[in-house]
Amino acid sequence: MTGTLVASPGFAMPAPVGTQPPVAMKSIAAPVAGAVAGMPAAPASIGDRGCVRTVLSAMAAATIGRTGRARRGRQGTHSDRASVTAMAAGQGSAPTLHVGIVGYGLVGKELVGQILDNVARLEAELGVRVEVSAVARSKTMVLLPTRGDAALKGGAWPGGDVPLDLARLADHVLAAAASSGGRAIMVDNTASDAPPDHYAAWLAAGADVATPNKRAGSGPYKRYEQIRTAAKQGGSRFLCEATVGAGLPIVGPLQSLLRAGDEVKTVEGIFSGTLSYIFNTWRPGMKFSDVVDDAKNKGFTEPDPRDDLSGTDVARKVTILAREMGLKV
Repeated sequence: MTGTLVASPGFAMPAPVGTQPPVAMKSIAAPVAGAVAGMPAAPASIGDRGCVRTVLSAMAAATIGRTGRARRGRQGTHSDRASVTAMAAGQGSAPTLHVGIVGYGLVGKELVGQILDNVARLEAELGVRVEVSAVARSKTMVLLPTRGDAALKGGAWPGGDVPLDLARLADHVLAAAASSGGRAIMVDNTASDAPPDHYAAWLAAGADVATPNKRAGSGPYKRYEQIRTAAKQGGSRFLCEATVGAGLPIVGPLQSLLRAGDEVKTVEGIFSGTLSYIFNTWRPGMKFSDVVDDAKNKGFTEPDPRDDLSGTDVARKVTILAREMGLKV
């Protein structure tokens, strides 16, 4: 079976005819308007919220998948076995999903806010209590005590921060999961190339990784292979839906098509929500730089808008989805 996938943004008007023609290739194209840590202070944009929804969905999928395996009694990582032990002990309380947040900018704060505001609903829905165990900014981090995430309410930055050490941060989250009989997930909200260097270690240790950061999926192929291999070894999941399409389901449906034996021959869509917004907003007499500033202030652009304007952001998305289709690029 063959098919055509068409993706377009839900947050921007289609670009005028002639400004951004559809592109057909062995990849999938869709906009990402998610801003990440380092952006100027501004309300969370539609793209930000889209990324947050996608990350929350990824967390839910990972949780449901792992607890389902635990209920069936399968063997897995130490987190799996701890979950089985906790449930078998009949403690009467839901297991805890311990979350490590890397990147506490617009997306990070929006994500933490939604977690804190919906703890009871998420527990009722997933059968798991979601708790933020650690948060990190570009140079510092806070390792929170058990049930200490209320200190993050309203986007606050708690006291007691220490210099950033991503390995130590992950160890703290994994230790919290082991102690509570729960499990761990690391969420990278940055656009930095540093956190992806740790993904393989996190995944191998049994922590899932959810991220809108495109660097892992589009960076060095050797690192990408190591990440995928580590996920298999650790019985964990690399959840990258938010790297392409923000809140739109793109990566998941593509993976489902391929697993079902379908061959995707043509993909058409708007590669860049940022460029779509700029081309729809600019009018003769307007300064192009003002339109770019407006897009950035609304949270549409990458932290460095030159990534959008140069086509780098588009190239990363193409690479990510080409790799999802099995191409070694």
